Amino acid sequence: MKKWLALVLALVTVFALVACGGNKTPVDNTGVVPHAYPDATMDGKIDSPEWDGSLPIVTDNRKIVIGLRSQATVLDYKTNKEILWLEEQTGFDIEIMEFTGTSADFNTQLSLMITGEEKLPDIILSCTINGSTADEYGRQGAFLNLAGYMQNQAYYTKQSLDTYWQGEERERIENYIKTELVDIANGQMYQFPMLYANDNDTLMSATVINTEWLEKVGKKVPTTIDELYDVLVAFRDKDPNGNGKKDEIPMFGRQDALTQDIIGYIINAYVQFSAGQRVAVEDGKVYAPTKTPEFREAMKTLNKFVKEGLLSDMSFTAAGGDIVALLNPADGEAYTVGVTACMTDTNFNYGHESIYKYEPLPPLKAETELGGYGMRCAYTFSGATYITSACKDPTSAFRLIDFMNSGEHFLRNRYGVKGEDWDYLPEGVDGTGKGMFGGDAKIVVYPSEYTYVQNDNLGIGCSINCENYWQQLIDESTDPWTVEMYGDLSEQLANHVGRQPEYQFHTFIRTEEEEERFAEYSSDIISLIKSAVAEFAVGTRDPYSDADWNAFVSEQEKLHIDEIWVEYGQNSVDRDLGKI
Repeated sequence: MKKWLALVLALVTVFALVACGGNKTPVDNTGVVPHAYPDATMDGKIDSPEWDGSLPIVTDNRKIVIGLRSQATVLDYKTNKEILWLEEQTGFDIEIMEFTGTSADFNTQLSLMITGEEKLPDIILSCTINGSTADEYGRQGAFLNLAGYMQNQAYYTKQSLDTYWQGEERERIENYIKTELVDIANGQMYQFPMLYANDNDTLMSATVINTEWLEKVGKKVPTTIDELYDVLVAFRDKDPNGNGKKDEIPMFGRQDALTQDIIGYIINAYVQFSAGQRVAVEDGKVYAPTKTPEFREAMKTLNKFVKEGLLSDMSFTAAGGDIVALLNPADGEAYTVGVTACMTDTNFNYGHESIYKYEPLPPLKAETELGGYGMRCAYTFSGATYITSACKDPTSAFRLIDFMNSGEHFLRNRYGVKGEDWDYLPEGVDGTGKGMFGGDAKIVVYPSEYTYVQNDNLGIGCSINCENYWQQLIDESTDPWTVEMYGDLSEQLANHVGRQPEYQFHTFIRTEEEEERFAEYSSDIISLIKSAVAEFAVGTRDPYSDADWNAFVSEQEKLHIDEIWVEYGQNSVDRDLGKI
C-alpha cells in the first residue's frame, strides 16, 4: 500500500510540474528536476517561449529555501506579508535562511559554506557578490548557469522590459547583461539581473538655493560661476536670515555623495567629472579630466570659495544628516544655509516650510563656457540573485525569482500591502499628468504613520521595474507639500536635460585580465583624487603652485591612471559601441 501511494504521489508531482505554467522539464526517478540548459551561453537577449507565466508555479506546497541578509524592515519572516503573498501566488512554502552582519560578513559566511561544502539555500536573493567571485562560484558548480532560463523562461522579466524600456535604454540593459553579468571565460551566466530605476536617484548634484535670501540681498538666480560667487558674497555679508548674526553658511554640501555632491557641482562648471567614474569621453576619446587645465581651474575656484568663507570646509567631512538639519530648522530658528545639494524627496522634512523657500539651481558654466555639465549616474544595475547547486528544481526556482519581476511584486516590495498601503488608480479617476514626476499617475499610496520596522515587505527583491512608470497620484488640494516637493524634483530633472556629455560612463566593461589589473590600482586612484580635491580646496595643496599641481598629476600617473582608467576606459567605450 505504501509503495503504491508513493508511486501515485511521484506521478502527481510529475504531472503537476509539467502542467503548471507549461513546464516542459520532466522529473527523474529521484524526484529531482535536471538542469534544463546546463551548457547554454548568454547573448543578452531575454525571452520566454517555454513559459507563459502561469501561476501557481508549483502545486505541492514544496519548500524552497531563500538566503538573504537580515533586514531591519522585517520583524518576523514567518508572518511577513510579502512572503505570505509570494507563497499564495506561487505555491511554494518559503523558508528564509538569514545571513547576519555586513555585506563583507555575508561574503565571508558564503565562502566558508562553499569551501566547507555546507548545504546552501536554494536561492540567494539580493546579496551582492563581486562579479568575478560569482563567476568563480559558478565554475566550481556552487551557482547554476541561468543563461538558458533567461532566454527561454523569463516571462515576467521580458514583460517588464517590454513595458518600461525601449530604444537605447533597452539596448543598454541587454548590453549590460551580456557584458557585465556573463562569465567571459565560458559565456555562461550565474547572476540574475536586477535594475533599480528612479530618475531622482541619478542626479549627482541636486543643487538648491534659498530664494528668500536671494530676494533680500537683491540678486538673481546665478547661471555662471562668477554670478554664483557674487551671490555667495552677498549671503556671507548682508545678513539674509535677518537675525543680526554672522551665522550664514553661503554654500554647503557633501563631497562625492549622490545628489549632495556640491563639490562636483563646481567642478562640472569647468569639465565633466563624476565621482563614480574618473574618466570622461569627448568625440569618442577617453581622457582623465583630473589631469586637465580645466580641472585645475576648478580647484582654484574651490580654494577661493573655501578661503573666503563661501563654501564650508565641512563639505569634505559632513554626514548626510547635517544637510537635513540645515534644511529643516526648528520653529523660530533662522535658516543658515544659502546653497546646498540635497536629496529633495528625503532631505526636506515632510510638511516643513523649507520646501517653499528653496528652489532648484541649474548647472552652472564657468567663464570658459566649456563646462555646465549636469552629471547623472546610471540606474543601478546588479546581479545579486543566484540559484545554487542545492536547488533540486532550478526551473521552478527560476520562475519564482522571475515572478519577482512582475509589476505587482515590485509595488508590494516598494510600498507594502495592496489595498492597505497602496492600490492601483481607482476606476473613474483620471491620473493624466498627475503623477509624482509629472507623468501619468498609475497608483495611489495611502497616507500612514510609516515606521521603518513594519513587516509589510522585505525591502529587497529582484526587480527590473521602473518607479518612474509606477507614478503615484498627488493632489494639490489634499497634499500641497508633496506636490511642491515633486514639482521641485521634476524641475531638477528638467535642469539636467541636455547637460550630459554625449557619452557618459554608466558601465565599465572590462575583460578578466583587465579586471585583475584594474582591481590592483583603481581604489588607490579614487582615494588619491578625492583626498587631493579636498586638499586643494582647503589649502593643504596649493592649486596656484605649479609644483603642487604637477605633483598631483605625477601621483596619478604613478598609479597608472592612463592605463587603468584611460586605456581600459577606451576599451570599454569601444566594446559598448560595438567597435571591438
